[in-house]
Amino acid sequence: MYDLPYSKEHFLEGDYTISVEKAIACDNGTIVAICLRNTMETPLCCEPWLTPMYIRSLDGGKSWSEPLELSPYSGRPYDAVYRDGCMYVLHSCNEHFLGTTEEHKYRIYKSNDNGLTFEELCVIPFNTLGRSYGSIIFDAAGSLHAYAYNVNSEREMDHAVSHDNGKTWSLCEPCYLAKGIRNPQTALLDGIHILHGRAENTSGFVFYSSTDGYTWDEGIYLIRKEKAYCFYSNNINLRDEKGNFLLVQYSDTYSGAKVNVMHMRVRIRR
Repeated sequence: MYDLPYSKEHFLEGDYTISVEKAIACDNGTIVAICLRNTMETPLCCEPWLTPMYIRSLDGGKSWSEPLELSPYSGRPYDAVYRDGCMYVLHSCNEHFLGTTEEHKYRIYKSNDNGLTFEELCVIPFNTLGRSYGSIIFDAAGSLHAYAYNVNSEREMDHAVSHDNGKTWSLCEPCYLAKGIRNPQTALLDGIHILHGRAENTSGFVFYSSTDGYTWDEGIYLIRKEKAYCFYSNNINLRDEKGNFLLVQYSDTYSGAKVNVMHMRVRIRR
């Protein structure tokens, strides 16, 4: 385990907080960490958010490059995926949690040089009013799916798809989710789409599955508890002697707003 000096130094200086939202391991071994910056001027959601930054490691996380700005737009980078040597980062261009104007857009930034540089690829044509969070995932056929949370309808997750690696997009019907979703996280495991996050009204930690990324099953509660400060989650595809699995990391409270970081392994049973 290694320190992340960029985050640690600013924490000690007290000027702002650096959080790693996502990290990507490139084919050549480079690790790229996508960082959220905020000033902690409000008690919830770590707002307002500043422009996002990124740092790179060439030695497995032992040392890191100087930070560079990912986007000129303040906001929160919600997801990052890697395919065919290219990195795609989903950025919500809004310094606060919920979209309130048409200027609060979702943009994707792309790097084809192992994170040395990024350029804006597109704007996803979501209606961003009352929207937040977000996730992107490539399906088995190579189409790129984007999802967003709708605060006014937690059982309907906004959905758009691109068949040309994010250059152009088509809006789809919202995905109906019987138990709702907040902070959606997606993955593809052995050909099955997996979606997990906080259920509606913070009623628990919920998982869904789908064969196509459009239509989802009824979902299952992995944990059924009403906790306001937990079940934020992430995932990574891994493999062991038993085969492919998804390592899911999530937060769970044990005393008030104090949380532990928990892990579970998810496998596809056929």
